Amino acid sequence: MTTWRGAAWVVWLSVAWACAAPAPEPADAPAPPPAAETSTPAEASFVVCQDPRPQACTREMRPVCAHTMNGLLETRPNGCSACADPSILGYRNGACG
Repeated sequence: MTTWRGAAWVVWLSVAWACAAPAPEPADAPAPPPAAETSTPAEASFVVCQDPRPQACTREMRPVCAHTMNGLLETRPNGCSACADPSILGYRNGACG
């Protein structure tokens, strides 16, 4: 009886550990394309968000002023987190003022 309990415990721990471990990233996964910058001099600092949108971003604080589809301006922590939101069209570096 003790052998079965021990074996069951080992199996349970193995399954729990495997489910808790994050899935490894594929080594050959293509990086998302960088955001494209506009070409006109007046809008040279505006960055347009491109598809596919980022799925995960770092937590670095480099504030950007994001432009929403509704015409609102919102300060976001960085360009990646701004473009991760599908309601954001693009951003300018620096907090909204």
